[in-house]
Amino acid sequence: MSAVKYLKDKEWSMGNGQCPECCGVPESWYGHPCHLKAETIGHKADCPLAASLRDLGDTPLMIGDFEGQA
Repeated sequence: MSAVKYLKDKEWSMGNGQCPECCGVPESWYGHPCHLKAETIGHKADCPLAASLRDLGDTPLMIGDFEGQA
């Protein structure tokens, strides 16, 4: 298993689908009463899991990157 795959498997694995490191939420949470704006979706800027994915050449979803759905 590659390091990227390992981290991607962990990325949204906490309880209700959040990131276990920063408690950020995946794009599937868009529209949830707590996440009605696209600006609240993704990893927080200081997330070590997202930083690790970036270091390996991946592009994790960060807060501010998600543009919502039409």
